[in-house]
Amino acid sequence: MTTRIGMMMGDPAGIGAELTARVLAGGTMSAETGVVIVGDPAHLARGQAVAGTNISVEELSGANDVAVETGTVSLLPQALDGAADYPYGESRPEGGRYMLDCFETLLSLYKEKRIDSICFAPLNKHSLKIGGMGTADEGDWLTEKLAYTGHTAELNVIEGLWTSRVTSHVPLRDVAELITVDGIVDAVSVIDGVLKTAGKANPKIMVAGLNPHAGDNGSFGREELDVIGPAVEAAKEQGYNAEGPFSPDTMFLSAKKENYDAIVPMYHDQGQIAMKLMDFEYGVTVLGGLPVPISTPAQGSAFDIAGKGVANPGAMTVAFKIAEQMGGS
Repeated sequence: MTTRIGMMMGDPAGIGAELTARVLAGGTMSAETGVVIVGDPAHLARGQAVAGTNISVEELSGANDVAVETGTVSLLPQALDGAADYPYGESRPEGGRYMLDCFETLLSLYKEKRIDSICFAPLNKHSLKIGGMGTADEGDWLTEKLAYTGHTAELNVIEGLWTSRVTSHVPLRDVAELITVDGIVDAVSVIDGVLKTAGKANPKIMVAGLNPHAGDNGSFGREELDVIGPAVEAAKEQGYNAEGPFSPDTMFLSAKKENYDAIVPMYHDQGQIAMKLMDFEYGVTVLGGLPVPISTPAQGSAFDIAGKGVANPGAMTVAFKIAEQMGGS
């Protein structure tokens, strides 16, 4: 099935443009896929120079010219002042504004049915914030721009295992009171839907406990008995293939041994630490629940190695393949 992917090259001070160039030049794109990059031509040219690639790219004159064809790469220009010699390794307001402008253009292309999914290279949250992003992260910003009111979640993928956490970027001291039956069921629902879009007919989902040893029958806390357990039962009643709560210290081992497709942790580090230890170089983030499939490498913009030609394209490659699969479903 044909997939039209819109790409954004991430923070111009980071490794995003060279990763984009390497992925598009490396045989990753299937014959049924077409790509439109939104960004400054000089930004892409610099990425190609660093990566040592020579992708054939058609430069478009405007959004009305965007008609993505399979097997092709085109570029819709989005201006960045000083793009040719933009300084590496430094957050700047103009870079943050540029990324937000690129995102807005990609969302417009999606709304106009010119693209099917979005894949963006590593960005920098500080750059986005000083560039005008008024939300906690890019996921909230995109949700706001889409005027989407449903439940969303940041999903992470490594080695075919997905996670969808119940709480995300909040202080650890606030986690217990933010865990609710509805919140857990929503997290299960989002990851179930995304996995089905990605090709899993009946995703097998593990729900984590909150406390040591999943509370040990109330010895170390009652959240498992009062909230998490009832949420798992509610999810089952709604038709989801969910089980739990599982002890957080062994759940990743059990997930791999027993072929689970996904884990729903209760908070950020409960899932992220284990996922990044599994294989940091190939981790991917999917913004789940939104009407448009969006994927990105889980790694950061790597200011310290930007421009040196040593960035590993592994995670960007996986993110691109997920955008292909979800956009073509």
